[in-house]
Formats: sequence, structure tokens, C-alpha cells
Amino acid sequence: ELAEGESVLLAIDRSLIEASLGVATLELDPDGFAYVDDARNADRLAMLRDGMASAITLRRDGDGSGSLDTEELRAAPIARAP
Repeated sequence: ELAEGESVLLAIDRSLIEASLGVATLELDPDGFAYVDDARNADRLAMLRDGMASAITLRRDGDGSGSLDTEELRAAPIARAP
């Protein structure tokens, strides 16, 4: 439950996604982006889903700054992905 005026943010720990996915080894498309879907890098799709599930948390933005400071990141998250 959130108090009136309290802010929350979805936090994504990019390192948890990149580590399981092997981002550095993905082949880039001509546009310079690495895609992970059924058509491109399909072998990595399950790894991406697993990484996203562990990497996303809902956190309080105590000072309403629109970003999470060290203290806010160290606090327990409000929720995690199922």
C-alpha cells in the first residue's frame, strides 16, 4: 500500500539480464541493435525472460526525484517479478 503522494519506480538491474543473456556475444542487425525474439537470436529468448524476471523490482522513490539513490536501492523492494 502506498501513501498519498508516494512515488515508486520499476528498477531493472541490467547486469542480471546481460550476464545470463551474453549480450556481448549477440549478433547485431544492420541498424546496430541486437534483437532477441522468435526470428532473431531465438535461442536466447528463454534466457532473456529468465533474466528479466530476476532483474525487475518495484521500489519506493522516497524523495520523489524520479531516480533511485543508493539508500533506495539498498532498501527491500516493494515487489519482485513472479
